[in-house]
Amino acid sequence: MEAVRNDLKKCFDEHIATEVPFQSVDENYQFFKSSINDSVRNHIPQKNISGRWNVPWLTTSIKRLTRR
Repeated sequence: MEAVRNDLKKCFDEHIATEVPFQSVDENYQFFKSSINDSVRNHIPQKNISGRWNVPWLTTSIKRLTRR
C-alpha cells in the first residue's frame, strides 16, 4: 500500500502543478480514475484462478447424467 500511496502522490503532485488549471473537471476525473487503476494494477498482485473440476459433490454418475 505504501508503494501505491507514493506513486499516486507523485503522479497527482505533478498533474496538479502543471495541468489542472487548463483542464475541465471531466478530464481531471478521467486522469484521477486512470491513475488509480494503473497504480493498483502495477503494485497490487492479482491472480486469476480457474474453476474447480474435482468438486466433491459432482460424482461420476452425475457427470454421466449431465452429458446425456
